[in-house]
Amino acid sequence: MVTKIILIALFFLCSLKGKSQNVNLYDSLCVRNFIECSSINTKISFVQKNLKSFVQVVGFSDLILFDIAKRTKTSIEIKSINGNMKVSDEVLSKELNEQMEKIKLKELSPGSP
Repeated sequence: MVTKIILIALFFLCSLKGKSQNVNLYDSLCVRNFIECSSINTKISFVQKNLKSFVQVVGFSDLILFDIAKRTKTSIEIKSINGNMKVSDEVLSKELNEQMEKIKLKELSPGSP
């Protein structure tokens, strides 16, 4: 009985997450539900809309990137230091966005798993 209630609650949360991308990156349960209930394209879109949070590693944002990398069998790199210089958030955001675009194209291409 308790298992059924938990499954219904999880299904309800997943259905809500499909309609809204309001994810509290400081809440591990919220991030976990987003990861479990969202498609790769939804996750990529979320990252692209919140690039600054991801390059600054806000809360549990890195878990979303880990999941995207794992499911697409790619690596996502955020290099914050170039030689002896710290890379700006704007440059990191641009690079992360380019990586997300490449992954999105790979996922949408015919023959992708």
